[in-house]
Amino acid sequence: MDVSGEVMTVTGKVAAREIGFVLPHEHVLVDFIGADKICPGGYDQDEVVKVVEPYLIQAKELGCDTLVECTPDYLG
Repeated sequence: MDVSGEVMTVTGKVAAREIGFVLPHEHVLVDFIGADKICPGGYDQDEVVKVVEPYLIQAKELGCDTLVECTPDYLG
């Protein structure tokens, strides 16, 4: 497999050979309230981090190097 390319991440380009084990389609926060009801401040960001972060840390400890967050704006 050719891993000589680059992958664009939220922090910039990363060499493909450096991304390691990937979870390719994840939804860290999903809210099915509906696109027409989404509003800024609809949830407490600090509370979300408090709840979700332990799972992300565990994924890292289990060998996940890269997570692709696929949630569209209208779901989370």
